[in-house]
Amino acid sequence: MIVFKNYFKVVRALIPTILVLMGIFVGISALMIGASDGDGFTPTVMRTGVRNLDESELSRVFVEYVEATSEVVEVGEEDEEVMDMLFGRIVDFVMVIPEGFGEEFLAGGDVGIETMWIPDSARGSFAEMKYARFWNVARVYAEVGMSEEEIAVRILGDLDGAAEVRILDARKERLMAAQAFFGFANYPILATLILAVGFIMLTFNRKMIKWRNTVSAMSHRRFAGEIFLGHVVLMILVWAAYAALGVWFFGDVMWSQEGILLMANMFIMCLSVLGLAFLIGVLVTNKDALNGIVNILALGTSFISGAFVPQAMLGGFVLGIARFFPSYWYIRNSMEIVEGAELGAILGNWAVILGFGVLFLVAASVAMKRRVKS
Repeated sequence: MIVFKNYFKVVRALIPTILVLMGIFVGISALMIGASDGDGFTPTVMRTGVRNLDESELSRVFVEYVEATSEVVEVGEEDEEVMDMLFGRIVDFVMVIPEGFGEEFLAGGDVGIETMWIPDSARGSFAEMKYARFWNVARVYAEVGMSEEEIAVRILGDLDGAAEVRILDARKERLMAAQAFFGFANYPILATLILAVGFIMLTFNRKMIKWRNTVSAMSHRRFAGEIFLGHVVLMILVWAAYAALGVWFFGDVMWSQEGILLMANMFIMCLSVLGLAFLIGVLVTNKDALNGIVNILALGTSFISGAFVPQAMLGGFVLGIARFFPSYWYIRNSMEIVEGAELGAILGNWAVILGFGVLFLVAASVAMKRRVKS
């Protein structure tokens, strides 16, 4: 196992860079978690934006209900402006009541209010459920034959006891923060594995080392096998380090079903990234090219896949491009895990992520064979 031992001698040279990446990640994560921490079930004021384009009595009463139970924030008419306010946490939940909504609602029509909010926001989740309750109660009153005026008078009294807004339970909030943490980890994992694997393969592919291996008693297959074993061990160590950080930050919640699935999701992503890193290690021929690729792939895919900005804030075109990278499916799966998706959906996303890894390894194998022939 001489090659395997030398592998980690090369890794030592990368430890400062790996620690810098991890330190930046820990620092930013600590700030994010500190800003999002809540005590669970503590009273808080919702920041709600509402644009009422309807002139019905029912819509007017609903706006009164919103004003009585939350802090109403004035929002612009452009969707881009509203999204900026959501991302900046200036407003938690935005609704647009379309013209003619009240009349169609009372007639039993299939109508809806346009809503905008950040999916991983506890306040946004609670607001959606809270305001939906208003219309569910109104629907029941309409179905038993109450007039619009009767509903307007009755519903405010019935919902008065629910005026105090409370945050979702602490466990759910911690899971949402954990999802953001593991999503953000996409960047340092990509950067660490691609940089480390690429640098190590460049080192072992130097002419002098190749010549020594050629005249040694060790076969090429064993030489390559020990290097790849080193890649696998390195990948496991990187995964374990970031999973341990997750446990450190979020404690017992990481041993829940959702927490274990989040850590498993990261492990599956690491396997796929290892395949990508191996492919890049086969293709690159110098450190400058490797550094450029690391910056483009790690930062680029993190931006378009939702590691830095929630996927709900990204446009359809951007997400369409992101689907061609495993990072998109990794972050999407972490969101679905926290939202309580069926196991089948989670396994399906894992199959996609692993599929990318297999494709990367196949491409690397083809590239290696062509290099040997040439």
